[in-house]
Amino acid sequence: ALVQTRTSTTWDDATASLGVTYHYKIQAHNNCGDSAYSLCVSGRRLDPPSQVTGLNASPTCPAVSLYWTDIANVTFTVYRTENPDCVTGWTAIGTTEDNGYNDATAVLGTTYYYQASATDACGEGPKSSCVSGARMTAPAAPAAPTFTDVQCQRLTVNWAAVPTALSYDIYRIVGDCGTTTAYVTNWNQTSFIDTFLASNTKYSYYIVAKNSCFRSDPGPCSSVT
Repeated sequence: ALVQTRTSTTWDDATASLGVTYHYKIQAHNNCGDSAYSLCVSGRRLDPPSQVTGLNASPTCPAVSLYWTDIANVTFTVYRTENPDCVTGWTAIGTTEDNGYNDATAVLGTTYYYQASATDACGEGPKSSCVSGARMTAPAAPAAPTFTDVQCQRLTVNWAAVPTALSYDIYRIVGDCGTTTAYVTNWNQTSFIDTFLASNTKYSYYIVAKNSCFRSDPGPCSSVT
């Protein structure tokens, strides 16, 4: 079918549909008549970028950190919703040419759901699968410590690991439970051997958990003699 008559030697077929291969040939005209047809050539529109894959969300102190598998020569758009159905409420929150984005507008304590897409001159590709993410929060307070290997001048303080905790501060009081300054800081195990203790003396301990952003509330105190 004749699709265009032109006086120039170029033409953009803006009526071509995505995913369809078309075949073209050219015929020239002048006052004396029509030429033979050119050889037939095939063409199709370039597709938009492929779907973004590998989207992940990680908690950080000031933001939700997003990253995904890179696609060359595109601009990425990040979408966010607070709806766990991952269907409604989507808002574009930013664009980037890198394969990562920090959502610094995320509110502490709120879980968000994210998608990303890639766009080039041919349009926007399919959105990625939906992932959830939230800013890092403070660890839970550790449980009350327990004691093992209690001897005259030494004992071992034990406590349960706290999810998201990277280290612990250990507080020791000579006598009954109360408040004090940290005895040991940034301890990265869940037991501590305390030595050179006075015999027949009460010692009280409590633990604070820490991650890269926050400190927990002090855990319950335990005493031993």
